[in-house]
Amino acid sequence: MKKFTSIVVLAGAALCLGAPATLAQEIEPTPVFVFDVERVALQDEGNIRSIHDRLVVEARDYCGGIVAAESVEYPVCVEAMVTHVVDELDHPALTEAHEAAIRAQSGRWQAVAYNAG
Repeated sequence: MKKFTSIVVLAGAALCLGAPATLAQEIEPTPVFVFDVERVALQDEGNIRSIHDRLVVEARDYCGGIVAAESVEYPVCVEAMVTHVVDELDHPALTEAHEAAIRAQSGRWQAVAYNAG
């Protein structure tokens, strides 16, 4: 029998975007973000990158359903969802993969800002 871990984020996008949760619920119910992963899959170091990549794709899909992909809120939403799931799973290799992805992204932003200036 496979053991699954599900991470559910309720109203996460409304909170990460700075809107009070009660206001968001009055306007329209916020969709639920659910990410399933097998604990046994996390034990294989070779799976960690693909699990993180799948998490990012699912977070992008989720956030794209509640904010425009071109908006400044979109990357904030994606990062908040991914970080929350990584924190909840509390798996050292997944945390390291996430931190490496953040460092890689940060380097690209710095290079773009430097070249643009």
